[in-house]
Amino acid sequence: MSSRAKTSLSLASRWLLLIYVLFVLYNTLLPFDFVLRRDFARQNWEQISWSPFFDQMGRRVSRTDIAGNVLLFLPFGFLAWGAWPRPSRGRGALITITGAGAALSMTIEGLQLFLVHRHTGLHDVISNTAGTLLGVTMGWLYWEKLAPHLDQMVRTGLRQQPMLVVVALFLLLHTLGAAMPFNVTLTVSDLKQAIKTLNIAPLGSQALIPGNPTAPFSSIDFVEALLFFAILGLLLEFCARNYGETRTYRMLVTVILPLLYFPLVEIGQMFVRSRVSDINDILAGWLGTFGGIWIAHFLATGQAAPRRLPHRSEVYTGLLLYLGFLCLANLKPFDFTLNRLSSPLPLRNLVPFYAYFRVTRLWNLYDLLVTISYGIPLGFLWALRQYRRSGNGTAAGAIVIPLLLGLLFESAQYFSPSRSADLTDVLSYGLGGYLGLWLFQQYGTGIFVIQPYRPRRTYGVTQSMETE
Repeated sequence: MSSRAKTSLSLASRWLLLIYVLFVLYNTLLPFDFVLRRDFARQNWEQISWSPFFDQMGRRVSRTDIAGNVLLFLPFGFLAWGAWPRPSRGRGALITITGAGAALSMTIEGLQLFLVHRHTGLHDVISNTAGTLLGVTMGWLYWEKLAPHLDQMVRTGLRQQPMLVVVALFLLLHTLGAAMPFNVTLTVSDLKQAIKTLNIAPLGSQALIPGNPTAPFSSIDFVEALLFFAILGLLLEFCARNYGETRTYRMLVTVILPLLYFPLVEIGQMFVRSRVSDINDILAGWLGTFGGIWIAHFLATGQAAPRRLPHRSEVYTGLLLYLGFLCLANLKPFDFTLNRLSSPLPLRNLVPFYAYFRVTRLWNLYDLLVTISYGIPLGFLWALRQYRRSGNGTAAGAIVIPLLLGLLFESAQYFSPSRSADLTDVLSYGLGGYLGLWLFQQYGTGIFVIQPYRPRRTYGVTQSMETE
């Protein structure tokens, strides 16, 4: 990893660490209903549970609550290690960062003594400290062991076969999403139950063993998956056509990989509690991917020989498919009604992150991360557009465009009885756009060899000097 890359990542870690600390404070002190009276704080102090295993009501602390508190402070430890001066990273840094995480947790618990809807507990401090220590450990593994090799591997891959790196990231994120909430089981009884509830009805709903509940079929969800995996098909066909030097490579990328990947994902879900394997997910993956491969093959007709990057028509087609996917994901089941105008939007929906973290659930965190991920491609593509035009990848539009799109979707959801409009989702789109902009600045400018945008006139028609 170059010294410039190290400096850039370290600076980004410091800013992200500051933002994350503010986020943790914001999240843990909601809804900011402070009562600054000594008797109120003394009463809450007397109700503190000093047991690491039981809460204030004498109930055993749930595993979900413990996991949520660990995960909340894990990024703190990870980012703090990345922000720590490189020469002095060692045992002292590990102890200091872990102590800082414990101090931050105790500060939050102390402030919660003055809050009406919050409760102070020793188990929260222990879980937060454990999360910080786990984050520091992961930070050490990443920054000291993996980052130099991973950064070099990613940059080499992006220089040679950039779209193949995108495919790998696409499949990795989809696999992680399919494994949520990561409550893996290896017991025979759970596996038998997963097999019994396996949905075997194409475009329908029927358990393998009649009488067992299974996943309901939704035509809207099916079409949504088709659009999503059609983008994967576009990427795979591009990689096979432009990077594949042999017939075996092309067959592996466009036939064997799609045929094997989707059944393996559904088999893997049999070992995850709260997930149901569904043949319709396999069908949607196959039809969407092979449909995207056909579209990419059609778009490539008459194009010149192999290129590292997609043609403009391929980019626009992928963007249209992605926008269609976003519309289905955010607007289904399209049950809009003007009767919602008589129901004012709850005030808590206008408080950022209130609805997500008022109750600790892993699915809330997953939903938030998914919404953030929606804005990443939009921010990246807008930064690329500006870079093509001016040679500068910095663009406010990379954040504004996703924000406006999120605002449009959330405004539409207000008129749907089955959806809930939330300011958090709007902000998440904007955050995703910023991450897309950052990714382009970090990696994209090194793979797009583009001449500055210089319009020229030929026979009265303005043309661009941009390449690729």
